[in-house]
Amino acid sequence: MNCKNNSDNKRLSIMKKVLAIIIALLPIIAIGQTIVTLGTIGDEKVYVVMKKNSNKPDKVRIPMQIAKSEGSAATLDIKIKDISKFRGVIFEARMKYKEWCKIAEENNVGDFSKDLPVNFFWIDGTWRFGDWQWGQTKPHMVFYKENGLCKVRMSAYVQAFGNRYINTTMVRYFVTDYSFDVLLDILSHDNIQQKLADQSNYDLEKKESNVNYDKLFN
Repeated sequence: MNCKNNSDNKRLSIMKKVLAIIIALLPIIAIGQTIVTLGTIGDEKVYVVMKKNSNKPDKVRIPMQIAKSEGSAATLDIKIKDISKFRGVIFEARMKYKEWCKIAEENNVGDFSKDLPVNFFWIDGTWRFGDWQWGQTKPHMVFYKENGLCKVRMSAYVQAFGNRYINTTMVRYFVTDYSFDVLLDILSHDNIQQKLADQSNYDLEKKESNVNYDKLFN
């Protein structure tokens, strides 16, 4: 009986050591991911994360700000197949922003806020709170006028997967038409396809050995 217990204890000890090594390697694995920069918002990069051991794009990471103090960095992670849909919501928000700005100016509206009638879908969100945390969120947008300026705040509340007590609210602000246009241009089909092609040395003469990125955006 003692021999069996000793054997079980040794096996458990080995498993714990292996698990500890795997956990220790996770940051290294994450850092080792290939990324392709699509553009910048201010001094923050919007980029594609490629699948490991492949030149296939996986998701686009959009930098966000932390609304409160529950973290130091944050991103919205949109699957590559959902980029067109996400971009469509941003475009819809831009058009509504322009319409409401005009109404506010023509009617001398003072400080004012109202939810924008746009509907996001569920998106992955990551943020650093000690370690990197992950969860899902459904962003929403609020139009508001403040000190004579029309603005939009996109915010996303997210809880850590597996721990509802770790949470944060990430935000991004749009203060002009140009703020929307920058993101829309970065997420355009042509821009993403070109940046991916440049990164992977896409060769039209060797289609068999390259990813046909155009098919990703059907």
